[in-house]
Amino acid sequence: MTYEEAGTNVRNAVYTGVISTTITLLVTVLSLLGTTIGGINAWNFLDVGVSAGLTYGVYKCSRFCAISLFAYYVFSKGVTLHNIGLKPTFVVALIIAYFYFQGIRGVIAIQQYKKQ
Repeated sequence: MTYEEAGTNVRNAVYTGVISTTITLLVTVLSLLGTTIGGINAWNFLDVGVSAGLTYGVYKCSRFCAISLFAYYVFSKGVTLHNIGLKPTFVVALIIAYFYFQGIRGVIAIQQYKKQ
């Protein structure tokens, strides 16, 4: 993987994290305003904060944050799919997980280039 490809993978992971975090924030706010959305409550602000922090860490090319963001997302969506059963969102979750995984690869590659 070239340095440019690694940078593109990290950038795509950051964009995906920002979009995912923003959507989670909007759904949480809508849920608090009275819209019933399966099992979402004020505790989802914690999810927003964790996602935002880890996304910022990926932006700063932190290997720990890239791996944690991927693991946190996969675990979170697994729990959501198990509890609520939103099967149509499974494809979107796979796409987002793919971009997070590519972000891991990009961060690792960038750190290897910086060592050289």
